[in-house]
Amino acid sequence: MHAQCLALEAIQIDAEGIGHSIAEVCLAIDCVCGVSTENLARCLGEGGTLANCGAMSGERCLISPRYFLFRDAALRGFWLLQWLLRARAAHATGR
Repeated sequence: MHAQCLALEAIQIDAEGIGHSIAEVCLAIDCVCGVSTENLARCLGEGGTLANCGAMSGERCLISPRYFLFRDAALRGFWLLQWLLRARAAHATGR
């Protein structure tokens, strides 16, 4: 991960067309799914990551393969509880 990606680049509420209204980001976080996934993917720069941490809409992630093929984007899952358990275990073992 690049150091510049560790800083907050933008805060954006999902809406259609946001990919045209903000600068490209290296990380987008989606907790809604459905068309929101694609709306956020439009904001990703080359090699960016879209992290999904929920499905509040009750729909699947809808995203065109063009973001994976032409922008080298990645879609990752993120479950906070699992991350906290791993972090606790790593802290306990000194890693």
